[in-house]
Amino acid sequence: MGTDRRNAAWNAPLRAGLIAPLILGAAFSTSGAEEPSQIETVVVSASALPGTVIDPDRIPTATQNLTAEDLSRDGSASLLRALGQSGGVSLSSAQDNPFEPNLYFRGFQASPLAGDAQGIAVYVDGVRFNQPFGDAVAWELIPDIAIDSATVEGSNPVFGLNALGGSIALRMKDGFSWSGAEAAASGGSFDRYDAQFQFGRQDGAFSIYAAGNALRETGWRDHSPSRLGQIFANAGWRRGGLDLRLDLVGADTSLTGNGSAPVQLLAVDRAAVFTWPDNQKNVYGLANLFGSYQASPALSVQANAYASHLRQTTINGDASDLEPCGQIGGLLCLGSEIATGAGG
Repeated sequence: MGTDRRNAAWNAPLRAGLIAPLILGAAFSTSGAEEPSQIETVVVSASALPGTVIDPDRIPTATQNLTAEDLSRDGSASLLRALGQSGGVSLSSAQDNPFEPNLYFRGFQASPLAGDAQGIAVYVDGVRFNQPFGDAVAWELIPDIAIDSATVEGSNPVFGLNALGGSIALRMKDGFSWSGAEAAASGGSFDRYDAQFQFGRQDGAFSIYAAGNALRETGWRDHSPSRLGQIFANAGWRRGGLDLRLDLVGADTSLTGNGSAPVQLLAVDRAAVFTWPDNQKNVYGLANLFGSYQASPALSVQANAYASHLRQTTINGDASDLEPCGQIGGLLCLGSEIATGAGG
């Protein structure tokens, strides 16, 4: 069975005003006397967009921040590995491929599988990364080497709908935060080859940055190849309190995660698969124009406009008793019942 699904989102939200920090001031008396002897100012800050550093103590939820060094502490940069080691976050390879796990946080999940009960909002430089179809999160579309920081935050309404479990906000690198050039390549068992690069430069008020990753492997199981191709680039301009940046993201991936096999079959061959293929291909593009103006230490104005497109193709060879529904074209039936939920 196979399905071909295309999701396109063109969004131009004007997220301007008192966004980051969002300031609510209130005065409370700490004394029961008629004339207050001390006034305390309470400031609550929250933002879904990058551009302003906010004191975590001023955010009314628990936060955790991972830097680029945290992501590459155990070798090449890996967002999911760092999140899994940070505490409070757990991963499950329900799709049988390490590049598309389910991420669980506070009882909610962010999963690449459409139909799962999503509950975590994911942002990349202010762009909501959950796909419009099913709010799914395809982790393999972003090159980990280009991530500058990741902030995990508890439930906060400022991150929009379906953020009951919390949010993960990714801040990408630019030529102002990272300069230089580096490249790395590696190889291993099961025909695994991996190469990545990054380059950043600042020239006065201008900056450029580019990073990419390519991976290919046959997999340790039969009929289980995977490949990844990811690229990220941006150009920025900064002067005074004004910061402008254009991000471009592209990805072309093909991930295979064949399901479980009977123990009798594995006793004969540990690499054997029971049914195949179980493959998902993604072609993704994103353009994001972001602007920020720091009017004062307590006030910034931010806005971004972006366009994204995802083409997703899924094929699943799992065995079933489904068959064409006689005269009803385009539908599958299980016995006399129409299998409305059938698909890749």
